[in-house]
Amino acid sequence: MPVFRASCVSCHGSEEPSGELDLTTFEGLMKGGITGPVVEPGDADDSLLMRRMLSDDEGPIMPLGFPAIAAAKLDKIAAWINAGAKKGGDSGVHWAYVPPLRPATPEVKNAAWPANPIDNFILAKLENNDLTPKPRADRAKLLRRLSLDLTGLPPTIAELDAFESDDAKGAWSRAIERLLASPHFGERQALDWLDLARYADSNGYRHDHARSIWAFRDYVIQSLNDDMPFDQFTIEQIAGDLLPDPTRDQLVASGFHRNTMHNTEGGVDPDEARWLTNVDRVATTGLVWMATTLGCAQCHDHKFEPISHEEFFKLYAYFDDVDEVNIDLSSEDQIIQRKRLDKEIKAAQTAGKGLTKDSPEQKASAALIKQLQNERKKQVGPTSLGFRERKYKGAPKAQIREKGSYLSPGEEVEAGIPEFLHDMPDGAPENRLGLAQWLVADDNPLVARVVVNRIWEQYFGRGIVASAGDFGTQAEPPSHPGLLDWLAVELMDSGWSLKHIHRLITSSATYQQSSQTSREDRELDPDLGLYSRGPRHRLGAEVIRDAALFSGGILNLKIGGPSVKPKQPPGLWDAPNDSARWVNTTSDERLRRGLYVYRKRTSMYPSFTAFDATSREECTTHRYRTNTPLQAMVLLNDPVYIEAARALGHRMTARMGTDRDRIAYGFRLCTSRRPTGTEVDILEKHLASQLLKRSEIGAKNGDLGETPKEAAWTMLGSALLNLDETITKE
Repeated sequence: MPVFRASCVSCHGSEEPSGELDLTTFEGLMKGGITGPVVEPGDADDSLLMRRMLSDDEGPIMPLGFPAIAAAKLDKIAAWINAGAKKGGDSGVHWAYVPPLRPATPEVKNAAWPANPIDNFILAKLENNDLTPKPRADRAKLLRRLSLDLTGLPPTIAELDAFESDDAKGAWSRAIERLLASPHFGERQALDWLDLARYADSNGYRHDHARSIWAFRDYVIQSLNDDMPFDQFTIEQIAGDLLPDPTRDQLVASGFHRNTMHNTEGGVDPDEARWLTNVDRVATTGLVWMATTLGCAQCHDHKFEPISHEEFFKLYAYFDDVDEVNIDLSSEDQIIQRKRLDKEIKAAQTAGKGLTKDSPEQKASAALIKQLQNERKKQVGPTSLGFRERKYKGAPKAQIREKGSYLSPGEEVEAGIPEFLHDMPDGAPENRLGLAQWLVADDNPLVARVVVNRIWEQYFGRGIVASAGDFGTQAEPPSHPGLLDWLAVELMDSGWSLKHIHRLITSSATYQQSSQTSREDRELDPDLGLYSRGPRHRLGAEVIRDAALFSGGILNLKIGGPSVKPKQPPGLWDAPNDSARWVNTTSDERLRRGLYVYRKRTSMYPSFTAFDATSREECTTHRYRTNTPLQAMVLLNDPVYIEAARALGHRMTARMGTDRDRIAYGFRLCTSRRPTGTEVDILEKHLASQLLKRSEIGAKNGDLGETPKEAAWTMLGSALLNLDETITKE
């Protein structure tokens, strides 16, 4: 029972429970302790359990040493006892472990404001807290907000002009549909999923060697663009290799759990390393799909959630009986050519066996064989990482590791699911495919809630449940539980369409509010938990870089393919006993989106680190936003931002009109709005001061430009790229 596990089992759940009262099981609860039964079915007032939690007449109020149990939970426990205290009844079951039901849409006083049911849930709570929603943001800010949220790119000036002049009904809906259909939608949404999947281009640990798994990234992008139903998206990534006649994409998808770190250091026990990898796979599955800290049960029964140590290893067993394989991504033509060349090489080798050593004929034969082998190498395509299930009878098995130590093997258990949740679907196989089907079953209380909460957080900066990776008993409860359940049911009823949820949220009046607010409203809603205004927060690391290159007009919008290495100073990867070096990509591939920048776990791309991107050594359910002086240094000095500033300067000077017109054009490219006259005055003075300074330095200004004028406009471009508005969504 979650309420007891959260607050009581540290004393009443050990091998020697205090007072001989074991609250880890229903049977233990009903048996009672040394003083006898603690529950009188049908009579909460006469139950010792309730008296000890409500009064100190018979000793200290329980739970001793923990915060008092909330009144609402006590009321639920009392109601359960009064109803007969039956097993499986509502004994304070944690909200997240009860399947969601679609709640009624709340009635509101301001019935004209809601654009869809989302707004009724938000407005009802605002009205209860004496708050009113903010007016709709102006069109330029709205389109910029929407473009950044759906594609990770700011709108073009042509798109801004078209939207601002579109007075026909449905302009906002048309903008939403255009951006949902953009091929760049999948790229923006993939950023968050790759954090969850711990995607990287290297193995991690000290010998952080390169790996080839970029095809998995491409799979995620394409699946999100295609609006693959989330249940299918889940099944393919957990068990794509187990589907009937799996496609190449489904085999690649199974690489979700190959994104774990891989230890290749000398002296490492390969069996223990594999064990640690599988432990990570169990914990990550819990965080990504269930927002449940399964990893806490690796060493002992979970202290707060109804997950036992044994159940952790039952889940572990699903991942223990697989082979890790490389997936050949060669084209059909490459495969045919390889087979042809293999035959020709074999024939040439056979013919060369009888030739005299060092004779002209032998040398010609050797040269032919080498030529054929070189041609064959050219017919070898890329690879990716995936799984292949081993053949076995019955359910997979694994040994429990006492206290979570690999060196302490214990009892063997069969693969299985936690008992406190729903049953395995009928006919589900006893393997990872069955586990995946269980996760996305309609009666799973967690997955749909977790998914919609994560999408909500992307838009507003915080989820309906603030802790995106923890829906457990110790987490802050949802700010709008009815809305969370309504969205979860809506996701399932839509056929698990993620774009449907994106469409609903962006269509809502809640999303379209202005971010401007008053001091009084900030005091009533300081952390935007009531959503009394529009979102305003700094962009993510990759999006800041993309927006800068996009504003300069030099972003390479190619989708998919291997990772690239943008220009960085020498020595980025210098490390003892490591021969790998960062070699700058010199083609325009270096200007591709941040999504495609090479990620080495032990040496992250510096500008991404400064803006709070993670190394992806483990699953990341939430990126924190910090403010440090290093961020300003990156925007001023990183080679990519200098190149973007120079391109922006060229773009402004190529514009017809006066310098003031050019400045206003550059300002709008970066912020999506027209500057005020005062703002143009300030920037014009800055341009003049830079021109004077660069003229004094001399004609050559290095990366800033070939002439003082070019350098001055580059510095103006740098100032625009450093504006708070440029790196902020509001």
